[in-house]
Amino acid sequence: MRLIFDTRGFGFGVKMADIALALVKRYPEIATVEVNGSGSPLSVLARKSNVFLSGRVAVVPFLWAHINSCMTVILLCMKCCKQVRERNLKEEALKLVKEICKEISELDDSKVFSLLQQALHDAAKLGIPEIIEEIVETFPPAIWFTDKDNYNVFQLAILHRQEAVFNLIFQLTDFRFLITGFIDSEDNNMLHLVGRLPPSHRLSLVSGPALLVQREMQWYKEIEKLVHPAQRVAKNKQGKTPKMVFTEEHEQLMKDGAKWMKSTASSTAVFATLIAAVAFAGCIHVPGDTNDNGVPKLLHQRVFIIFVVANAASLLLSVISIITFLFIIIARYSEDDFHYILPQRLMIGIGVLFGSIIVMLMAFSDALYLVFTAANPNNHFKSAVVLYAVILFILAISIPVVYKILRSMTALNMFGKKNDRILH
Repeated sequence: MRLIFDTRGFGFGVKMADIALALVKRYPEIATVEVNGSGSPLSVLARKSNVFLSGRVAVVPFLWAHINSCMTVILLCMKCCKQVRERNLKEEALKLVKEICKEISELDDSKVFSLLQQALHDAAKLGIPEIIEEIVETFPPAIWFTDKDNYNVFQLAILHRQEAVFNLIFQLTDFRFLITGFIDSEDNNMLHLVGRLPPSHRLSLVSGPALLVQREMQWYKEIEKLVHPAQRVAKNKQGKTPKMVFTEEHEQLMKDGAKWMKSTASSTAVFATLIAAVAFAGCIHVPGDTNDNGVPKLLHQRVFIIFVVANAASLLLSVISIITFLFIIIARYSEDDFHYILPQRLMIGIGVLFGSIIVMLMAFSDALYLVFTAANPNNHFKSAVVLYAVILFILAISIPVVYKILRSMTALNMFGKKNDRILH
């Protein structure tokens, strides 16, 4: 049993979930054994977020990682099959938790407290809502367990920015209002706690300081809606309100975010300006030249009309992108700006810029067709192949970037009730 559950040496992995479940069913006493240095089996499971469904890899980044790595379709299918296998094993891990909790529930209350407290708090810190749900269903008073700093499950979830665990608060009945009123030994309420910076390993999950500030603002706004209005202006023992704590803790992060946003907007604005210059030049020097009256010689060809429309669209989109980036550069960079306006403008600016690049390449392809097809029709086919290869390359390198911004923005919906199971 030590080989399966001991976190030192071998460790518990997702591939062992079915084996451990079979052992616990055959030898129920294993569920309540505490191993020196590792704790109970439930405590070990609470430190292994990767063996539960809440620790699964998102589908979109997974696919784009393989596309960007030029993986073959066969390898992609093999990886998907492996993920299906791992999902089944993770479901076995959840069954294992249920079985362990069932055995623990038959003990006296003091022993139950000893076995569940550490596991509950570890699960809250590492973001494993499945364990917390099973523990509270087995032993409802566990929802009130606090650690040595007087933090309950939801306060720990806030400190460690574990939204999957925090969302369990929406599955509470009227006890939710009691939970949100908890304060720690320093008179910090939930809004004070969310004003603190999260651990460094949670900061690294969001790319870009500006998007990180946005994520922090999303957390603050969500907790602000839940707590009592009096707690929004309540002071802790240091005489600080939640807003004061948030501003002080995030001062450097906001400076870094403003610097990152300005740098990104400035560099992309330069690129958009180059696109606009190329598109403007294309409007003046049209393919096929003009006659003595200044009328394009190829005006009556359908491809020429497509060229004009694509070139004009490229010019228009690049100008819109430049203006959008200009608004970002001259923004006030207040906390509320980071919450939605700045990331939205960045997403629009980058999206429009990529759109202008694509239509510019289309105009370039049409120009090649108009100039060279008369001499050799095969030239257009070759240029089209090169064009679409370039477009695919641009999409491959740009969509993951845009996805990160979109994911950060759509995280506005990361809070809320995720299932109808009543927690307590």
